[in-house]
Amino acid sequence: MDTNGSLDTYPEILTPKQIANYLGIGYIKALRLVKSGEISCVKIGNAYKVPRLQFQKWLDEPGLRKFL
Repeated sequence: MDTNGSLDTYPEILTPKQIANYLGIGYIKALRLVKSGEISCVKIGNAYKVPRLQFQKWLDEPGLRKFL
């Protein structure tokens, strides 16, 4: 899944674009994961922000991931 190095090299707060880059998926698909609540986020104005630790927890969860 990790196409661009370790998650530790990413900032503490991720954007959907950074998540898309990390997962190797399209921006729209990453945005849908965030907006749907599949990946926990905080909405600030029109921007979605994902704490890196929350994203790591999502990655580490057992089971299948839904890529909408």
